[in-house]
Amino acid sequence: MLRIYRFAIISFLLFFFSCTKDGPIGPQGPQGPQGIQGTQGSNGSSDKQIRFQITNTLGGITDTSGFVYGTLFKFNRANYPGVDSALFLAQLRTDSISSPCIVSLYNLTDSTIIPNSTLISSSTSFEWVQSGNILSALPQKEIDLAVLIRASHQGTMAQIGANYLFLMRN
Repeated sequence: MLRIYRFAIISFLLFFFSCTKDGPIGPQGPQGPQGIQGTQGSNGSSDKQIRFQITNTLGGITDTSGFVYGTLFKFNRANYPGVDSALFLAQLRTDSISSPCIVSLYNLTDSTIIPNSTLISSSTSFEWVQSGNILSALPQKEIDLAVLIRASHQGTMAQIGANYLFLMRN
């Protein structure tokens, strides 16, 4: 038994002291080929279209006062140099063609509707509706954006599906 302990201790000491690296580092292998050079894009100005999805779930309301839905936090148009247009798009529907669904892009930070962003649909099945260019209406500061949906007649269901803010460069 004593021999086994001695063998174990001697083996441990030999292993422990033999693992130190003395002397120079061994030879290095050849360098691999140079990687492919990427394209310049330091400020992201090469994107032609940037899409922000505000919500992707179905929302609805039967009230004319409206409901704020979804949020795009900390949006700042100054972070997108070279953008020359902005569009608001949404899938809309209503339960009655005589009571259109009304949706607007909403500035939560200042509690105001973004001018010229209001979309209206009298379709009883979902259809895509888009605004004109609203870039000049977007504040030049950091804001939180949302969607304001409302029914045009109390008690009639107005619904929204997917909706986006598109920023575009020529």
